[in-house]
Amino acid sequence: MVAVYDKTAEGRRLVRVTFERQTPEASAPIIEVVYRLDFPGDFRIDSVPVLTFLSATRTDTREKVRLSDEEEIEIQEVATNKAAEAVKDW
Repeated sequence: MVAVYDKTAEGRRLVRVTFERQTPEASAPIIEVVYRLDFPGDFRIDSVPVLTFLSATRTDTREKVRLSDEEEIEIQEVATNKAAEAVKDW
């Protein structure tokens, strides 16, 4: 699982998590899950970052996918850790 933080041209801060979905098929799809990183207040004054789910898609077809409960929990943990790193480097 790989997580990256980036900022769009419009100024939105995103956390993207990509992972290979475990399937019985030989060609397991790569899934990209995107969250928006927001700060409800002034992030310099004890503001807690908030991750808002935007999408989960296959990287080859951009088809939307549904995450299992286990995938969602694991991905949220990875995204939260990446968001915490981004806040430190702000």
